Amino acid sequence: MSDPAKRALIAKTHGQLNHELPVMFYEPWAVDKRELWAAWLEDTTVPAALRKNLGIYIHVPYCTQVCSFCYLEKRRLDATVPSFMDVLLSEIEDFVALFSGVPFRTLYLGGGTPGALTVSQLDRLFSTLRSSFQLDSLAEFSLETDLPSLTEEKLQCYQAHGLTRLSVGLQNLDPSVLAQNNRLHQYDIEGKMALLDQYRFRDLNLDVILGIPGSHLDNLEHTISRALALRPTRLSLYTFNPYDGYDFDYADATAVEGLVENRRAQQALAKRMVSAAESRGDLGVQDNLQLDDTMRLHCPLLGFGPSANNRLPFHGYYRNVDSYAYLEDRNRVVGWRSNGPDEELEFHVYNSLIRNIPIDLRVSRTLLGRLPSEIHAKVTEWLGAYLRFEDGRLVRNVPNDVDMHLSLLRNLKVTRENLHKIDFPSSLEGLDEDRLLDVLMGY
Repeated sequence: MSDPAKRALIAKTHGQLNHELPVMFYEPWAVDKRELWAAWLEDTTVPAALRKNLGIYIHVPYCTQVCSFCYLEKRRLDATVPSFMDVLLSEIEDFVALFSGVPFRTLYLGGGTPGALTVSQLDRLFSTLRSSFQLDSLAEFSLETDLPSLTEEKLQCYQAHGLTRLSVGLQNLDPSVLAQNNRLHQYDIEGKMALLDQYRFRDLNLDVILGIPGSHLDNLEHTISRALALRPTRLSLYTFNPYDGYDFDYADATAVEGLVENRRAQQALAKRMVSAAESRGDLGVQDNLQLDDTMRLHCPLLGFGPSANNRLPFHGYYRNVDSYAYLEDRNRVVGWRSNGPDEELEFHVYNSLIRNIPIDLRVSRTLLGRLPSEIHAKVTEWLGAYLRFEDGRLVRNVPNDVDMHLSLLRNLKVTRENLHKIDFPSSLEGLDEDRLLDVLMGY
């Protein structure tokens, strides 16, 4: 008999569904976004601590090239960009009066590749955001880009507008690997790297993907060594998975074994190199603050642009539609209406533990408005065998990510009752579920 939790975990990982709750259970939702936010802002029962960590997320779906390994909301730069800019700025304008005087802690531009926009488009967007919202006390202002999009003029624009964190997707610096993954551009790689060395930001994050098709230990070692030479504050390591829609046959035992072995070897090498750099003091561990706030502090998030997520704890959660539908109607969303304190606690527990973030009972009290003893009792009732109590925190007692995910899916009410909403891919039917989980998550 098939295990619903295993099938759901396979399906959402293979489909690269967002691992957060309740994002993976979103459904079409007829709601006025402004009315939803107005009600949240006026609700005096929402814990005050949540309002201190409000963030803005902007999604720009356009890229110079659409990489074959990418599963995110993206499209190639085309003639719709001017229309997109108009729609995006109109959506921002819809919320200006509502958030008058409300301070924001983080501002993050992701994609896609926000850095693929022109200097004039970027300047227009930054200026609009600065004039529309209270951003004077931002703890972090971050933007994603790729190497081909980097120019001296753009870097100067970022600095002029107060960008504090630049995140650059290197992935792999071997031209043959880039070409194999539809990422090769005619540009001077070393010239772009030199620009990153010349124009410094408080935080520089560099992304590297392990196990990407065509990669091997030599070109990975070169990529990480070259990245570390730029003295980044963080090197983010991601692991390639053939997502739903990628041309990969999970029934081909030889191909699967080759994928697994290549990833395993690259992970071991990358971890050694990163650990050594951290031990020398050459590399920090500062994560994307907005993501950290969202997972650790259950923070609210105001999102603009196609597929942008919005988080209104204790009220609801929604995502804008994809870029094609967004250009037609910026007000359409899919989402989830919050069903009370216990469900909010489940969201907080799930989103923390899947990233191995301890649940700090004292912090959780200020965020959720519940006594630490009450939170402790509830969470241990759900997951007692999988946690240990340590210095005021509930800490994962399960090192294996697969086991932790499965325990959450099986034991939290909100997940257990909604697993049927995640469709299992027909291409994986009949394959060994434990082996699929090992391939998709066992690294």
